[in-house]
Amino acid sequence: MQHHRQIDRVKTLLIMVTVFIIYGTIGYMLLENLTFTDSLLRVALTFSTLGYGEVTSQTFIGKWFTIILIAGGVSVIVYSVSAFARLVIEGEISGTWKKKMIEKHLKNFKEHIIICGFGRLGKQVAEEVATEGIPMVVIDKEDRSLDCHKLGYEFLHGDVTLDETLTKANIEQAKTLIIAIGNDSESLACAVTARALNPSLFIVARASTKHASERLTRVGVNKIAMPVYIGGYHMASMALRPSVVDFIDLVIDSKHEELQIEELQIDRSSPLVGHAVHDFFSGSIDAPSVLAIQHKDGTKFIRPAGTKFIQEGDRLILMGTVKQLDDLMQKINSFKKEKE
Repeated sequence: MQHHRQIDRVKTLLIMVTVFIIYGTIGYMLLENLTFTDSLLRVALTFSTLGYGEVTSQTFIGKWFTIILIAGGVSVIVYSVSAFARLVIEGEISGTWKKKMIEKHLKNFKEHIIICGFGRLGKQVAEEVATEGIPMVVIDKEDRSLDCHKLGYEFLHGDVTLDETLTKANIEQAKTLIIAIGNDSESLACAVTARALNPSLFIVARASTKHASERLTRVGVNKIAMPVYIGGYHMASMALRPSVVDFIDLVIDSKHEELQIEELQIDRSSPLVGHAVHDFFSGSIDAPSVLAIQHKDGTKFIRPAGTKFIQEGDRLILMGTVKQLDDLMQKINSFKKEKE
């Protein structure tokens, strides 16, 4: 707000300077009977305080007019220059201070999501992540700070292909990187840089062609999204199986609490390790359903039997209401406390 007031003040002063120049030029033309060029030159010399003798006022009225012009015009010009300099200096200091504060704030982020690119796709991704309440940082090479500030997103201005930019986003502590850039070459460079900075980072990237998808996979991107193929598949499914698509959209959309699908990662400390599925998922009305189990070697089991044992590194795909999923997490946490 203060920055905008400074700009308005500078604009007003520039208008006043212009008015003084016009006033002085017309005044000399009328009082000293000078040409327009000589009058403008005299105003310029008066404002510059050079005061060459060959153009000084000869008449009594002209001399007093010059005195008034100097007193008013020079003061306005000096004040305008100082106000403009203050605007530039304060703007630079303010901008630098804000950048440092943002970088300092991002150092405290952990298990957050970094979104590279804030175009149409990036905005949609950020909106979906925001509904989950997960901390995130948006990075773009164009200054999108105003848009992100309005939406409540943390924003970092910079090139996502550089180590420096990703380090400022605290990528070493990040959980996921989403590359929503429209340029495949930049996406590839970003993925390579990110993987080098954080080998355990889960990376999702956009690709426009199958060739680009293959290259991204080779450099360590975990999941590839191809908007054209996804859009075509989704539209065909909507036409062929509309009710099925509606149901899937309902359970995937986190804004609906009727039914949700969640992924549960089983790490070494999880109390589920070594237990059968029915120990935690008895099939009662209060427990979510296990849709699938994926072992860390990639083996998948759809609708696994209750006697199947859960292993370290498994990923469980669960379906249930928000309450069922929350109750499950509370149950898991209570087992962890008892184990400790």
